[in-house]
Amino acid sequence: MFTFISSACPFGRVVDGRRQRSWSFLSPEFVSPQHSNAKTGRLSGTRSILIASTMDSFSSSNSAPNKVEVTAGGATPRTDFRYDPQGGPEPGTPEYIHNMRQISGELKKKANLHELWNIMRYEAQILVNSEPALASFVYAAVLTQKSLADSVSFMIASKLYGPHMPSSLIFELCRDSLEESAAAQTEFATQRDLVSVLERDPACTRFIDPLLFFKGFHALQAYRVSHTLWHQGRQLLANQIHAQASKRLHVDIHPEAQIGPGAFIDHATGVVIGRTAVLHSDVSMLHRVTLGGAGSSVGRRHPTIGEQVFLGAGSTLLGNIKVGDRSQVGACSLVVDDVPPDATAVGVPARIRLVPKPVQTE
Repeated sequence: MFTFISSACPFGRVVDGRRQRSWSFLSPEFVSPQHSNAKTGRLSGTRSILIASTMDSFSSSNSAPNKVEVTAGGATPRTDFRYDPQGGPEPGTPEYIHNMRQISGELKKKANLHELWNIMRYEAQILVNSEPALASFVYAAVLTQKSLADSVSFMIASKLYGPHMPSSLIFELCRDSLEESAAAQTEFATQRDLVSVLERDPACTRFIDPLLFFKGFHALQAYRVSHTLWHQGRQLLANQIHAQASKRLHVDIHPEAQIGPGAFIDHATGVVIGRTAVLHSDVSMLHRVTLGGAGSSVGRRHPTIGEQVFLGAGSTLLGNIKVGDRSQVGACSLVVDDVPPDATAVGVPARIRLVPKPVQTE
């Protein structure tokens, strides 16, 4: 293994070990073990080596992507499902996207989290080879992490850290919250969120795209951390994470809102989800969606959104209303009444258009 340091490290020193290594940020330098003192962690001799040399040492000292050991949120029983991306289409190509969408149902299962993580590591290595300028970032965010929970925690910490909340604290909070959430539920929401982006977003060509670049995914995972903290009785800390996410990512999701697994927020800027809102599984939305309150100051005062609902850009839904499963709300529509299942709501105020069911013939 190797040690790396970063000039952006909040402590301004060499850091060793998996957890501390994850605290370093987006421009790490990699140094080989012989350049550091095992007792003090301080460098002796050359401070850094070439990225290319580090890639070689990483490849030789670590197992192949399809054999990597997964821990911390990924330690689930193995199943018969296996997928080896090596030898197949190159990540990012139409053939690769098609293949990943074909097996996305299996990759959503908690028992197959290790397979998803292996594929993401493979994608990361291909990305490093094709774009060396991103090598430092990708190594820090993916290839030096032990699990999907660690990698997501690293990305959230890199987005939300500040002078009063160091990256180390945010990383620990995020990782512990995601691991607790994964252990307590039959589904790992973060895993389903990630796979859902590739399923529904034509701009997503790899599983690591939302992890590294999509702020809708980052905002959703920051919400999941704050939601866990809220239900742990740490409301003030949850509010701080919420406030930082709102400030940095321009997405405002109250920690007490309920969002099911498989959510997808595209573009994300300007999304507001109120405190008593409930979103069931596999909801998709675009930017500037508002799920706002109306009327009562107590009890449920925000919308309840059914499964597989699509909310168009700029749509506003107000009050304690219900949107049925598989319904759609058009862009810039104002919805103040219930929407039945399998319907489309369009306009200001929205008018309901039912989708005719296909006639079954014998």
